Amino acid sequence: MASEKPLKVLIVGASISGLTLAHCLDRVNIDYEIFDGHPVAPPVGASICLLPNGVAVLDQLGLYKSLAAITRKLKNVAIYASSGRLIKSTNDGHLLEQSVGYTGCMLPRQALVQMLYDHIADKSKIHAGSGNKVRRVEHRDDCIELHTADGAVIRGDLVVGCDGVHSTIRSEMWRIARAAQPEAFAEDASGTPVSVNAGQGGNSAIEDAAACANALNAAVKASSPSRGPSSLSLAEITTALGRYQDARLPRMLKINSASRDLCRIQGAEGIRHALFVAVSWLKSAPWMEMQEDVVRGAVTLDFLPASTRYVKAAALPTEKGGFFSLASLLVLSVGLLAGVGIGIFLNKSPIVG
Repeated sequence: MASEKPLKVLIVGASISGLTLAHCLDRVNIDYEIFDGHPVAPPVGASICLLPNGVAVLDQLGLYKSLAAITRKLKNVAIYASSGRLIKSTNDGHLLEQSVGYTGCMLPRQALVQMLYDHIADKSKIHAGSGNKVRRVEHRDDCIELHTADGAVIRGDLVVGCDGVHSTIRSEMWRIARAAQPEAFAEDASGTPVSVNAGQGGNSAIEDAAACANALNAAVKASSPSRGPSSLSLAEITTALGRYQDARLPRMLKINSASRDLCRIQGAEGIRHALFVAVSWLKSAPWMEMQEDVVRGAVTLDFLPASTRYVKAAALPTEKGGFFSLASLLVLSVGLLAGVGIGIFLNKSPIVG
């Protein structure tokens, strides 16, 4: 049976996902601490493109105005041949904004992390610097422990790894899993690698944080409907994480598929993808249709109201036939009849910028 002490979540990594999760947990009064072996928002990393599915969650958290102040809206899409010659340039960003409430926006990753950090109400919950690097995770009968580089031992109910590609927490999960289940092999591995083409890495991390908060909040409410946030039993935490996985797996499969398609389109790999580039030359909307399709089914916070700016993706009309809509095929047919050749797309790999 769960104890009466409040649920405590230990977040490893003051990253986009880690800080977003902290904001989400703040909204439902779930206690947390963040540990990172580096200073918060160091001057490293490149730019990031926030897309509607990521912006929608940040908007729910009341961060839209602060975000808008440090970003530039993505208004133009340009397609170049591998030689550097411009094939097509469009200014279709407003179409996405009209359909779902937001368009893409560009900013340095450091600026996004800094903004998320600046809006954390209680910064004493964030422990950053070399001494706070997590070295080891240990399971105990009544808690889980983090062991940091400076020798500290921190106890909580759940550890969430938000520490990036070279994740200590992922390594520790495998170490513990192998000790508990020696028969585990590489084919049991779980992950969501996505190519960079669709720009969904950071946006998916924001969705991950929202889905995790949704699952934990639902579990706490079911466990203690008339009290403050009590601790959860191991069985309740396991059930909550199962709900999280159920929410994220189909979503990430969809994003992974879209990113893979976009990667092949940008390389004009095969006739199907080269034809899509040709359609985009004649009719710019397919690029926006692809983005709208990715937005459908996006995870938002179910315990906070959606912004009036955001049009729920479920309300978007469903495109039939994948990214080749009937209208696109008709436009392509007219173009081909008019003598528009597509050889350049088959022979010159386009680059989208």
